[in-house]
Amino acid sequence: MKKIKFKFCTLMLLIIALCLCAVPVAAANDNQLTEEQETQIKEDYAAWMNGLYPDEEEPWEPEDVGQLKYYGDYNEYMVLEFNDWHGGDTLCVVVERHIAGYVFELANPITVLCVYKDGEFIDLEVAYEDGLLTQWQIREINLNYFYVRPESQGEWTNDNSIYASIKPKYVDEVLQNVSGAFADLLDLKATYVTEKYFGDDLDYYLSLRLVLSKSGQAEMDSAIAKLNADKRVEYARIYDDVPFETINTQSLVASSNTVEVGDTITVRPEGELKIYFQPFMFDYIVVELAEYDSGKEYTPDDFPQFDIASIEKRGCSWACYLCLTLEEPGYFNVCKAVNAFATDPAIQSVWPNACDGDEDEYLNSLWKISDTSIAYISDMGLHLEYEEVTIKGLKPGKITLTYVRAFNDHYYMADDYPVTCEITVTEAVAPPTGGSSPAGWAALGILAVALLSVSILSKKKSFA
Repeated sequence: MKKIKFKFCTLMLLIIALCLCAVPVAAANDNQLTEEQETQIKEDYAAWMNGLYPDEEEPWEPEDVGQLKYYGDYNEYMVLEFNDWHGGDTLCVVVERHIAGYVFELANPITVLCVYKDGEFIDLEVAYEDGLLTQWQIREINLNYFYVRPESQGEWTNDNSIYASIKPKYVDEVLQNVSGAFADLLDLKATYVTEKYFGDDLDYYLSLRLVLSKSGQAEMDSAIAKLNADKRVEYARIYDDVPFETINTQSLVASSNTVEVGDTITVRPEGELKIYFQPFMFDYIVVELAEYDSGKEYTPDDFPQFDIASIEKRGCSWACYLCLTLEEPGYFNVCKAVNAFATDPAIQSVWPNACDGDEDEYLNSLWKISDTSIAYISDMGLHLEYEEVTIKGLKPGKITLTYVRAFNDHYYMADDYPVTCEITVTEAVAPPTGGSSPAGWAALGILAVALLSVSILSKKKSFA
């Protein structure tokens, strides 16, 4: 009985081994063709071309196929690239082909990019147009085998970069040539897409960051003026979103540090307070796909344009978004990741996720007096940056006046950066009364001298 079981198991193992040997090796795993596959493809190509062009004086031979590359299987078709050397050598001129919105750079005019199945060769663009391959599959082929990450164009500062929002009717035009769209208008080091949104009914939005070759306020102001005069630009502006350390040179300047009871002085803030407000999250970006596949489990390998650590789906009633977490978080990496995905036709929208902010109400800069029984602000109202307030003394004593600036573009009170000054309220000095004061005596003396002089002159005139 044991011998029968052993023979049966041996037989089953042998059958499994034979079955495995009979199954063709799937070259898609490592994108390597076997010698038999290469030979078969070359023979099939020669036969295919001779069938298309039977009247050629010199027929195609398998040896005419050179530098054969295999890019995997898609919908049972093998994707191939090779040179067709039939007819002799050719010039090495790079050929740029646009398929499904993606750029394929081919080394020669004789380079063939096609799909292959059962002895039939179909141009890759024709295969896409005929529905044999989807746009996402064309994208995968392009990004895996033809896409080269551009070298970093460096970083920028708040002193040499400006934002420009593009009018909807010009979004497609600008997106086709982001780096060169404004190269004739401005002296630029680089151009980045900061946000791209393609909604329904031509609801398009495109925002660019333009990095100027020269730094400085004058350069930025000049660039903004030129952009705002360009018909393609909705508006251009400066936005200090590059992280920086807080700058605080604030002070309060009073017309006098003392005020009498019943009298007034003025106080105004001077100096600068610049606080960095984080505009968006530094660890992930959000994308919306043009054709989202609910049955597909998207992985970082689907987004090779940037180093993505993980992906999270976030859906709503009208769309499904993918949050792409970066392997290396940071301000510059988020900006560059958005730019890397913006020109991908399969990415309908991409943006950095904005930080939450409270925008419920307008904030007033805050003035406070430590003791309102000693003095008060007589013209309390809407006091914004650099606006004066009037302080009126009520009774003798000392007060501390505090100013806290409001940043209404961020709906933020700078409570951590108050600026103060001390003011002393003194008793009012009684006004002088007639001759009881030294000034009164002086006036009487002057009057007496004047009368005496007139009397002497009169006597002299009478004597004469």
